[in-house]
Amino acid sequence: MSKSSPAEALAGLVKGVTDRWAKQRRAEIRSVNAVINRLSAMSRIRDVRVSTKAAAFDSMEEAYLIASAPMIEGGPRLPATARQIYYAIRKLISETIVANSAKFKQSYFNKILHAYIEEHEPDWDVVYDDRGHAVEPHTDRSVGLGTLNVRDYLNELHEPLAIEAGFSPARIDTCGPFGQFGAILFVEKEGFSPLLAAARVAERFDVMIASTKGLSNIAVRRMIDALNVPVAVLHDFDISGFTIFGTLKMNTARYAYTNKIRFVDLGLRLADAKALGLDEDAERVAVADKFSTRILLKRNGANKTEENFLMGGRRIELNAMPARDLVALIERGLTAMGVKKVIPAKADLDAAYTTFAREQAIEEAVNEALEELEHDAVVIPKDLAARVQDRLAKEPTLTWSEAVRAIIRDL
Repeated sequence: MSKSSPAEALAGLVKGVTDRWAKQRRAEIRSVNAVINRLSAMSRIRDVRVSTKAAAFDSMEEAYLIASAPMIEGGPRLPATARQIYYAIRKLISETIVANSAKFKQSYFNKILHAYIEEHEPDWDVVYDDRGHAVEPHTDRSVGLGTLNVRDYLNELHEPLAIEAGFSPARIDTCGPFGQFGAILFVEKEGFSPLLAAARVAERFDVMIASTKGLSNIAVRRMIDALNVPVAVLHDFDISGFTIFGTLKMNTARYAYTNKIRFVDLGLRLADAKALGLDEDAERVAVADKFSTRILLKRNGANKTEENFLMGGRRIELNAMPARDLVALIERGLTAMGVKKVIPAKADLDAAYTTFAREQAIEEAVNEALEELEHDAVVIPKDLAARVQDRLAKEPTLTWSEAVRAIIRDL
């Protein structure tokens, strides 16, 4: 081993010291960078979250106006589901915010929408599904505990009214399609009932509207078989939607149709979605058995382009459509099917004409009789409240008004 020069020895000594210093410095830098990166990441997450909410708040009114657009210019706005507003707002706010914010999904948006409504109290018609029902005593009036049903019920609240006696109005009593409807509109989801009611789809086309959550059961198919009218099916553009359509019309070991029912797929189909520029669902659906799924899609009417789209786990919901576009899709489909207003046979028309003509004659006679009764004074018992109390004590299931009627009959 050769002996090093004084210069080389000094250089080695300096290098040894500086190497240890450099190693320590690199560790400190890594530690600081780690802290900075962590703080930066947290800041970015916080900024995205705040920006998402702020952007949603800024665009919320415009999104609602899109989702609830009226059927005709200047007409009344239609009810809109929270999910329809969600799809509308995704088109309005920054794509960067949507892409970077993992929380901008339906559940997170619902919280933002709720916060917006609480803060701004807009006069909006945002519709949620019924979550149960309430039943009044004595009247058996059932109220669905959903947005519109509760609102309608509260609008009907009033103090007791004394209704004059008279003959009941004439009516045509029927059950089933006979003289009432000529087709069934089957909707995959239950949440669109308020929208379809507001658009008067059932009345304008004389159709029964049916909906289930998920696949149809035997009871639904048995009803369709017995009614024996064409069925228009409205569903999401996804694998489940095609499965629902196929299952509804399929004969199985558990139930086979006795009548030849005409089933028509109203969509949503890929061509509809592209024409309307609808957004895909934010989440992809894993397709486990690709071979069987392709067979199922083909059997249920999907074309090759639709198969390839859906096999990638992509889907487009009916909720991505503004209310006006959804109603228009239904109207086009029903019109193309040839669904028309129902006019019954001559015998039924003649019977209805005779019944309503007699009703008018009875109404005129009743009005004349009521005018005569107005001249006769009604003597009200001075102890009426005590009599009502006694009657209720004897028959506690009565209402006070029923007790008054019973007292009059006794007298």
